[in-house]
Amino acid sequence: MSGFWVRGPKKPPPGKGVFVVQRLSWNVGGDRAGPCFCNDEDDQGTPLRCFRSREEAEACCQELEQQARRELSPFQFHMGELELLTTLSEKEFRQALGKLGLTPPTGTAFRTEWRSIDWRVWWDAVAADLTDAQREGVFDLLDELRFYEVVQAELDPS
Repeated sequence: MSGFWVRGPKKPPPGKGVFVVQRLSWNVGGDRAGPCFCNDEDDQGTPLRCFRSREEAEACCQELEQQARRELSPFQFHMGELELLTTLSEKEFRQALGKLGLTPPTGTAFRTEWRSIDWRVWWDAVAADLTDAQREGVFDLLDELRFYEVVQAELDPS
């Protein structure tokens, strides 16, 4: 990409830097349960908008993140593997779901062939009935899952 570089070796000089909102990239894969997406480790993201103010960039990023959260299933990412989606243990995650007014999945109703919980199937079963607060709360618990980020960039003087 021309015009600026992201994550340069040093901070931009005062008045020369911008804050870039960028979409994170995902690779498509899947199995019998359906498609899933994994981080594209080789991609730095796709720049969408630049701001002079970090606050404005963060507000834009949050708006885009909330839009994505309304449209996507969080468990389609990282193959629905809880340990890749959150820093919480499964026990902590299940307790937090209860605090959101949700019934966590049981092993009998949502078990995979490997005898673990199929979080993708659980989400599909409850998603239509979630309130906005519950949906946002589940995504907040999945603190390792992000669709957008703000990075500081230096303007290229050439």
